[in-house]
Amino acid sequence: MTVLRRIDYNLIECKANKLLSEYFERYQKPFEGPIPIDHILEFLGYDIEFKSNGIYEDKNILGGLLPNKYKIELNESLHNQEGRMNFTIAHEIGHIVLHSEADKLRARDCREGMANVWEGASYGYYKTEAEADAFAAALLMPRKIVEEVFFSIYDKEINLRKLSFFDILTGKTKRFKGLNIAAKLKEKSQLSNVSKLSILNRLITLNLIKGLRFQKNIEYKKRKV
Repeated sequence: MTVLRRIDYNLIECKANKLLSEYFERYQKPFEGPIPIDHILEFLGYDIEFKSNGIYEDKNILGGLLPNKYKIELNESLHNQEGRMNFTIAHEIGHIVLHSEADKLRARDCREGMANVWEGASYGYYKTEAEADAFAAALLMPRKIVEEVFFSIYDKEINLRKLSFFDILTGKTKRFKGLNIAAKLKEKSQLSNVSKLSILNRLITLNLIKGLRFQKNIEYKKRKV
């Protein structure tokens, strides 16, 4: 009988923090944001190559890992999208750190939204994608930094379970309000290099925002229709 293993988010966060600690100790820098994700990739001995041909003509394919060449590829379309580019780099670092044992680490492409759709999957390809996403979030937005920034703005966790009559009247959805909260955190320098959507999902994961489910990229869903 096959035993299905669930994603161990605590272990993933622990490994992300371990990598951050090793990086900041190596260069004798304070543990603070914004996290220099491209330098961390270099610290691991990997290079970046931007591509627009081949599979990267598909804008849904954001990045790929070539472990034998110690290189990651990024879709050239990410050049003007700092937050998504940084998250994609962190996602590939997640594969390097989490999936490097035995034959798990191999050339692969990573499609936007795939891990979000399959978050919580118990096995297989989609599980590794969800794990890489979880690692990327923990690496770019360490709990300590997110909580520090959040509580510098708000006194307590925010509950979005119920919308006010005014919210309903003005058409403000839970997602809209959540992204506004994320935007305030993004204004702070420690989280300035991450997208609002990534910040919002991290806040949801850390239970700093309640009453709102994990949010997917609407732009991606539109392109898939």
